[in-house]
Amino acid sequence: MVGRFEGNTIIVDLEIISPIASDVKKVLSVTLDTGASNDLCLTYKEAFPLALTLVGVEDYTIADGSHVSFFECIGRVKFGEKTVGSTISIRPSGSLLMGIGLLEKLGYKLHIDFVNKTVVFEDISQTASKK
Repeated sequence: MVGRFEGNTIIVDLEIISPIASDVKKVLSVTLDTGASNDLCLTYKEAFPLALTLVGVEDYTIADGSHVSFFECIGRVKFGEKTVGSTISIRPSGSLLMGIGLLEKLGYKLHIDFVNKTVVFEDISQTASKK
């Protein structure tokens, strides 16, 4: 699996799938945010058509130190050949973000080469089976 650089931002393409209707899905380009511990953060515009299941409201402290509350939903996310259940934070506007929680659920190790502008995701279950 690979990501790509757009300027100094790492972008990955994820397929977001409704938890109640597997034919309701959309591929979104999201920013990899290694400082975010959650799974995924989408905007209302992107999230509402996907029929995600609302499970509550979650409070976060964001990078500038301020506190925000976002709707918390569940859905499924496909990246490469893997599909996992995911919590998805929904906010009014902003960037679409993939946090490290989703990388953990997917079981991917991240390799970033800033000089050559490459991003590679390695499936740690395949690495472990080769040893």
